[in-house]
Amino acid sequence: MAKPQEPLNVTVLSGGPDAEAEISRKSAAAISRALRSAGHRVHELNLPTDQPELLLLDIPQDHVVFPALHGPWGEGGGAQVELTNLGLPFVGFGAEAAEVAMDKSQTRDLATQHGVAVAPGAVIHPGSPSPCPPPCIFKPLDEGSSVGLELLHTEEDVARALQHLTGPTLCESFVPGREFTVPWVLGEILPIVEIIPATGIYDHEAKYHRSDTVFTVDPAIPSDVQAALIMATKVMAEGLRARHLGRADFILGPQGPIFLEWNAMPGFTTNSLLPRAAAHIGISLPDLTDRLVRAAHAQGPIQPID
Repeated sequence: MAKPQEPLNVTVLSGGPDAEAEISRKSAAAISRALRSAGHRVHELNLPTDQPELLLLDIPQDHVVFPALHGPWGEGGGAQVELTNLGLPFVGFGAEAAEVAMDKSQTRDLATQHGVAVAPGAVIHPGSPSPCPPPCIFKPLDEGSSVGLELLHTEEDVARALQHLTGPTLCESFVPGREFTVPWVLGEILPIVEIIPATGIYDHEAKYHRSDTVFTVDPAIPSDVQAALIMATKVMAEGLRARHLGRADFILGPQGPIFLEWNAMPGFTTNSLLPRAAAHIGISLPDLTDRLVRAAHAQGPIQPID
């Protein structure tokens, strides 16, 4: 009989300075409950908006950190730099990889370099014209959870959106088609999830506030489409130097899957897709979170880059 594994000391991070702090707190609460159910000793640490890095100094060295943080600082390299410099093992991407994964322009470039299709598009800045004729999508370069995503149908819509730009924004041609997400955990592909938003676009409202968004785990799709989605996800995971978990989003265009973005710290709320996919194949949330913290513990701290 296998010897039971020792419980770990885990600090679960939430909050922080990003726009998705409230979603982060919901993810962290679910993760904390699951880890306690799995037998771990859990400390919850809600980070403030200002100088969140200061609270990280209080994390004991014998803890594994689960940064349930969503957004540019918490998910896009800022928190990861701090945790690396503190010598703490943590779940998720290393700092450099997290920064690339959070930047939609860099992930588009990486996809193109590795032969993964993307929609026509470009980065625009406040005061510049849009190179994307409508219908097109505007989305902030470094936000997650579809924060700020807009589908623009007319030239008037585009003109209005341009007037309200506050920072670098990715504009892409709108490609109609079925939308899929492919969860990736510890090098393995979980069941594909189809997303069917009632409004036609999977924006922040459809993700977290509408009850009529339909999610179908392991949907009926042709075998060649399934293979293409899985292959593109594996290619992106390798190119991004993915660690522990992630999710690749795609639209199925006329010529095949088109990569939309990579989520380096997927949500763990009641609506979140990675836990749904895991549950579909019998992996409970306690089991899933247990696997993740044990993987981080086994790997140990990331060595700081000089």
